[in-house]
Amino acid sequence: MVELRKRKAPAQAPAAERKAKKVQESTVSRKPDVPKAISDDKAPKVGDKLDLDNFGGDIETDEGQKTTLKDLVDASEAGVVLFTYPRASTPGCT
Repeated sequence: MVELRKRKAPAQAPAAERKAKKVQESTVSRKPDVPKAISDDKAPKVGDKLDLDNFGGDIETDEGQKTTLKDLVDASEAGVVLFTYPRASTPGCT
């Protein structure tokens, strides 16, 4: 049987130390970020009525037709139930 020679591992070069750059402190005082209110309206509560004229934008039905929530409510006799889910089926969505 033939004996193979083992190569010696190359010596590792010493890690060069990098000098950290000095960062100058900013003299401009920054105001803390304050979240802006989306609107003055409060969150809807159970029993509140919604203004459907501009609510929700376009909705796609299960037949693929584009419509608005107001049109669906106007055309329904028994009411409308909204079931929403993310379009992508990812593990985080379940």
